[in-house]
Amino acid sequence: MKQYMHVDGLAVDPITGEIIGIDDKPSVLTERIEYQQPLSACRSINDYDDHLDDVDLRTLPPRNKALLDTMQAEADWIWKHSNKAVDCRITSPVMKILKVLEKVIRYRNILVTTQVNLAKLLSVSTDDIMRKLKPLSDKGLIRIRTSKDGMRKGEVAICVNPRFLFRGDDWVKKHYVTEWYKPKTYVNELMKPNPVPKLWLSNKKTHEAYPPCVIEFLYTSEQFELRRQGRYVEYGESVRIMRLDKMPAKEALHTPLAA
Repeated sequence: MKQYMHVDGLAVDPITGEIIGIDDKPSVLTERIEYQQPLSACRSINDYDDHLDDVDLRTLPPRNKALLDTMQAEADWIWKHSNKAVDCRITSPVMKILKVLEKVIRYRNILVTTQVNLAKLLSVSTDDIMRKLKPLSDKGLIRIRTSKDGMRKGEVAICVNPRFLFRGDDWVKKHYVTEWYKPKTYVNELMKPNPVPKLWLSNKKTHEAYPPCVIEFLYTSEQFELRRQGRYVEYGESVRIMRLDKMPAKEALHTPLAA
């Protein structure tokens, strides 16, 4: 038997939208619509559980238990072949914490839990949680959000570097890794007006006789992109050329005015 959608007393075909007839069954519009809570907006365990209500965890790929050991071996190889100049080693205490997080993270690379539960997982007191996680945070392996960052009081969210731990398909993991290593660009810093060069301190026949003129530089989208990608040499050259174009001609700057 074909199933119809009941909307305000009408039976509607869910595929074609055709009105089949009149029906007195409860309308779908009378129920409350629950939207999936995005992970970036999760501020509590309840928000995280609401997000997972719309996720079928059975469809996720199996856990890659050998990934952490592989990353640790790769870090040791880089340290040895760089003549110990690049120290990116993953020590045993750090690896132990990562494996604990690997067992409890159910989806993507985030864990939302209470501080009491996290203290039990790490076998420390609640006052020593941040001290225990500091080595991982300093190495860029995790990012922590607490009540100071908008989380509910007494709860904490831990995001693990997706290169080391991720529950999801490779396509989504690639985008997570890209966002993780994307440099933080503050637009307010880029749009800050540049200081105007000081006027010449000489006689009144120079440009000191003129009132000060403020030149505002508007950055282009190309320069924003260069700054965001960390290409500072090309960014600086582009800004230098732009400023030279905005400045008065060199002859006008160095030629004294007629008496």
